[in-house]
Amino acid sequence: MTDIKDKMSYELYLASPDFELLYNGFKTLECQLITDSWEKIKLGDTIMIKNNLLAFKVAVAAVNYYFPSRIGGYSDPLAAMLSRVDNKKLTAGLRATNEITQHYQKLLGNEQIMEHGLIVLELRVAAKHMISLTAELTQNCNR
Repeated sequence: MTDIKDKMSYELYLASPDFELLYNGFKTLECQLITDSWEKIKLGDTIMIKNNLLAFKVAVAAVNYYFPSRIGGYSDPLAAMLSRVDNKKLTAGLRATNEITQHYQKLLGNEQIMEHGLIVLELRVAAKHMISLTAELTQNCNR
């Protein structure tokens, strides 16, 4: 059992429609490059999901890595990932593998994907209420 003090908190900005789809449970997977900021995330950690106005907290329910071949992983981490995940839980409105491939190559960069690999997080909304970032900013400015 993981001790509560071992839990970490992260922040992630998501634009629409991914922000709303994740909050409403239609999108449950999030894909990122394996970078210093994401490589240590683990089961039970929390992420504050933000857009320009609102935020909500999710818990990490599963973590899957698709390492690049340079460190003993896949020759194509993106293709490996897409062959193993449910695309409906990953992307907003994109279903065809070629569309999703183009989306992630544009979003994350194909060279970056091949260099760093991918991490896929299965997320569960931890608190079913939104936090207003504008109210938080106003309070901070009035202090």
